Amino acid sequence: EKVKCEWEFSVSMKQKVYMVGLGGRVSTYSPREGINSETTEVLGYVNFLCVVKNVLYACFECSGLMWFNTKLKVWTRVVDRDGKDEKLELYSFAAQKMEEYEGNIAPFWPLANTDRTKNDLICKLIALDRVGENIRWSIEWSGIASS
Repeated sequence: EKVKCEWEFSVSMKQKVYMVGLGGRVSTYSPREGINSETTEVLGYVNFLCVVKNVLYACFECSGLMWFNTKLKVWTRVVDRDGKDEKLELYSFAAQKMEEYEGNIAPFWPLANTDRTKNDLICKLIALDRVGENIRWSIEWSGIASS
């Protein structure tokens, strides 16, 4: 049987493959259950996806950094350390990569330079902590990661 692939990103987590489309729709695959649609919620363009400590995170172009609640099957915005629902600006329109690093999220993007011979790469190391039903972020480090 042929299956049409409609997902832009995929990651493995909790013995399933999570597949995410550009609009944030999530489907899962496991050999036992096959393919299941987890959500039909559309939040806008997804730029990056990664897993940190068995939590699926996505960087949405308009909504910022969000995590996928596998129990409620909804995307939830990561809140700041004071618990405020403020968008974490990750320059997702310019970012080139978002990776897990020692339990943190590390997005990378090029620094705009007037000197075309420089290729500086900026990184923010973002710590993530679960507090009740929320996941809070704080910036641990920010700076030039590569020149």
